[in-house]
Amino acid sequence: MIKEEENVIAYNWSEASEEKGIPERYEKALKKEGWEIEWREGSATMYNKDGTKVVLICSTDYLSINLTE
Repeated sequence: MIKEEENVIAYNWSEASEEKGIPERYEKALKKEGWEIEWREGSATMYNKDGTKVVLICSTDYLSINLTE
C-alpha cells in the first residue's frame, strides 16, 4: 500500500495496467462476490454492490480504490 486516506486506498501493483485494467481473474472474483460494473471510462471502472459504490483506477503498476458513496 502506498497511500491510505478516508475514502481512498492506493497500491503499487505489478498486475495493474492502464490499457487492460485489472486481470480477468480479479474481475471474475468481483462479479462472483456480487460487484457489478456500473460504468467504465478510460482507466476508471465503477463497481456497485448493494448501494456501495467504488471506483477502481488502474494505470501501469498502480491501482487505487475510491469509495464514492
